[in-house]
Amino acid sequence: MYTFNLRDIDPASIKLSLLDSQHGGLSCDIDQAHMSCDIAEMEFETHNQAPLIDEDSHTVFANLQGSDHESKNKSKTFVAVFYLDDTEYAARFVKAFRHAIALCGGKPSTF
Repeated sequence: MYTFNLRDIDPASIKLSLLDSQHGGLSCDIDQAHMSCDIAEMEFETHNQAPLIDEDSHTVFANLQGSDHESKNKSKTFVAVFYLDDTEYAARFVKAFRHAIALCGGKPSTF
């Protein structure tokens, strides 16, 4: 889970990639003829890559026993990723996300 303020996001950093879930999440840029391209990945960064995004993750390893069967982590980062399972909607979501960032005062990085 990510927590961030839209004004801290660099709208120019948003990248949308199409992935194929049937081939282990390979990018559809490699060979689209044999791929389903059914997942969209939207990656974005903060202004000047400042660590302003709170990342909170919780992973459970079902095949492990004891205290090592789960991992909890909290950290600060400058990059986040959203996955969308509707590739047609993904482009519209990116456009709306950029618009929301602009309305909240987000600016491109200086470098």
